[in-house]
Amino acid sequence: MNLKSFRIILVILLFVLNCKKFQAFFEEEKIPDITNPKIIMQDLFELKYPSNWIYQEDKENKINLDFKSYLIESSGNSYIQIFVYGTAMDNKACVDEFKSEFEEDLIESEKIEERDSWGKQKGYGVKLTGKILFLNPGSVNIFCFTEKENTFSIIEFYYESDFEKIKPGLFLIQSSFKLF
Repeated sequence: MNLKSFRIILVILLFVLNCKKFQAFFEEEKIPDITNPKIIMQDLFELKYPSNWIYQEDKENKINLDFKSYLIESSGNSYIQIFVYGTAMDNKACVDEFKSEFEEDLIESEKIEERDSWGKQKGYGVKLTGKILFLNPGSVNIFCFTEKENTFSIIEFYYESDFEKIKPGLFLIQSSFKLF
């Protein structure tokens, strides 16, 4: 390898190592800070989440105004994503669509558990437990419910080794979720 190629590889490597998302992939989950939670207030709902987790709203969506996406990432590799559709859908069909996508690309399901609630919300959901990316044990919870012509889809993703650490953060989000 010549010196020019080595420099290019070194610059790329330094850039990648400074990228927060790349670094977070190798960080361990931290215990969620639920003592002073942050609040998300939207037109249709509000919720609290740990202050050491990161919230992102999809502000890029200018095509489908009847669809919104909200992402709450833990300090490691876990997340909750909330999708809001401006139309009523069948909850089971909604879950089945997400389930097929996740089973095709992300998780090799070894166990599937059905659910009828997420926090105070009633609807339909499944917990897929198996190998994430066919390597590490983990789970994906998929839950859908409809309220006043809006369908909400909640996705929880985590590795099994992180679950006990992030459980207080997941509980905070579920228990504080309120519709308007």
